[in-house]
Amino acid sequence: MDSAPEWGSGGRRFESARPDCLVIDKGGKMEAYCVKCKAKKEMKDAQEVTLKNGKKAMKGVCPDCGTSLFRIIKSN
Repeated sequence: MDSAPEWGSGGRRFESARPDCLVIDKGGKMEAYCVKCKAKKEMKDAQEVTLKNGKKAMKGVCPDCGTSLFRIIKSN
């Protein structure tokens, strides 16, 4: 039951801090979920972008189907 997301105040879900939730691994690879392939894929041509609200995100392309991939990352 520890792998299920917990509920925060206001009814919003948040993920617990787990080592496998890290966005960038040691090799600098970025993964995101591809909705066409229905699997996690490594981003091709990944670049960091800043959203209007100041949060950082990574934007890239799926290497298999060419669909745009997007992942919000932790800002340190």
